Amino acid sequence: MYFCSKWLLHNPNSWCQKYYTSLLHKKFVAIGNIAPLIQVTLYHSEACKRKHGFKNATMRYFTGTTSNFLLDREKIKSFLEFDKKLSQEMENYDPPLTPLNSRNFADFVNSSELLQTLVMFGVNLSILQHSHPASIQFLVKLDMERDLLPKLNFLKSLGIVAKEFGTLLTKNILILNPTKVVDDLKNVVSYLKSKQFSSEQIASVVVRYPQILNFEVPMLDAVLGFYQRVPTNYENRPIHYRGDEVRTIITKCPQLTGASTEAIFLQIKMLEISCGFNISQVRQLILSRPKVLLAEQKSIEMLYKLYIKEMLLTHDQLAKNAFVFDTRLKVVEPRHFYLKSMKRNIYQENQPGYLPLYDIICSTDQEFCEKCQLGPYSDYEKFLKTQ
Repeated sequence: MYFCSKWLLHNPNSWCQKYYTSLLHKKFVAIGNIAPLIQVTLYHSEACKRKHGFKNATMRYFTGTTSNFLLDREKIKSFLEFDKKLSQEMENYDPPLTPLNSRNFADFVNSSELLQTLVMFGVNLSILQHSHPASIQFLVKLDMERDLLPKLNFLKSLGIVAKEFGTLLTKNILILNPTKVVDDLKNVVSYLKSKQFSSEQIASVVVRYPQILNFEVPMLDAVLGFYQRVPTNYENRPIHYRGDEVRTIITKCPQLTGASTEAIFLQIKMLEISCGFNISQVRQLILSRPKVLLAEQKSIEMLYKLYIKEMLLTHDQLAKNAFVFDTRLKVVEPRHFYLKSMKRNIYQENQPGYLPLYDIICSTDQEFCEKCQLGPYSDYEKFLKTQ
């Protein structure tokens, strides 16, 4: 019924209890003899709540008051006005407090203007909580003008729009680490420009793989050098790429810059030994679909067996259509058997009724039926239920 009275009843041990109680006492003395009863209610609120519940305690006070004192309307009205004024004043004495020690971003959002700004840009704090929990230690200490704005302006100068800041910072919040200044970021970009990366390519790489800005220039130079002369299973026969081809590979799959060179070598070895591709075909695969170097080996091997043994594709076809390794076995296999049941499994370009591999593999089930002219989609759905 009365805001300040309720607040004090619920918060008997608050830091400002004495302040509000003193204000109440001064006001109640002016009202009349009800001040002692108010104070008794305040100081013994816990006992009242345990015995009667809060509402009952409040009503118990007013029942006792009206039975022992005659309160005129003017005094009650005066008390209500004071209570309203006091409740407004309490809002100024209850600011959000910054926790002294916490590993949870939620504890700091209400008190940190910088975290609120990051959320406004679209940064996903729940992802950061799991991927970079230690980042909270420096984020809450950053200054908006000194630490955040210069780096956002730098990203904007690369051609990155504001709506992409959230995704970019969620992927790599370490950009905001105070130990990494804007000049460090500029050094990486200057190096890429020196290697003839265009502004559009740099912006694309930074947005899709912002971790590249964490690299030291010598390390980044070594990585690009590795992809210019990729080792193979044959010690004296590495795969050579020209400068423009390296730029194309990195732009298509910037995640390669952060991959282990040993893992890349083992992937190439698998393509050569397990799948039987020669060096020229491996070179074509990587240049066309560099993401194949990051794919799971088991998935590549199972797809390879389906294409070679079941669909009777050649190695040249696979190298020319590298997108065939971007899909999953459970997508391609039923489509092949459905075509086979209709005697439409023709994958050689020089044969009548040829079906492009792209229409078979890189499409939804409905698009697959439409592009290959297989009749209603419902028939394919029924076939899938039999698999």
